[in-house]
Amino acid sequence: LPLDEAALLRECFQEQYPVSTEKLAQVVAQNPADWVMKPNRGGGGNNYFGPDIHLPVEPEAWILQRMIHPNTHHTQINNRDCQVIPEFGIFGAMLWTDTEMIISQPVGYLVRTKPVGVLEGGVAAGNAYLDSISLLPN
Repeated sequence: LPLDEAALLRECFQEQYPVSTEKLAQVVAQNPADWVMKPNRGGGGNNYFGPDIHLPVEPEAWILQRMIHPNTHHTQINNRDCQVIPEFGIFGAMLWTDTEMIISQPVGYLVRTKPVGVLEGGVAAGNAYLDSISLLPN
């Protein structure tokens, strides 16, 4: 990618690091409220936010990610007014042998909306609501 396109793409992602004692100490010394420690797998849940971040028993099973602070929107959920955050996630499928990747492709997506202030986003856990995409002209 040209540098300008790479810079635009980079704006869509947050910093992520493997969990290590050094990185954890650095994050805690900065602003721990800007970070989340997540299991290194898909599916969400079991995250540790801000002051609850700690050195886990198996650090290689976790990542540190800078918090995402998206734009909020006003809407109604269950007949009450509230500020919400929409989330869009892409599911991927990978299949490989010991030496070769056979499949690596997107296979679907999930759109969910959650009230501002809700950190976890699970729909099944009751923290978020399924949603749909509505594309509007400029």
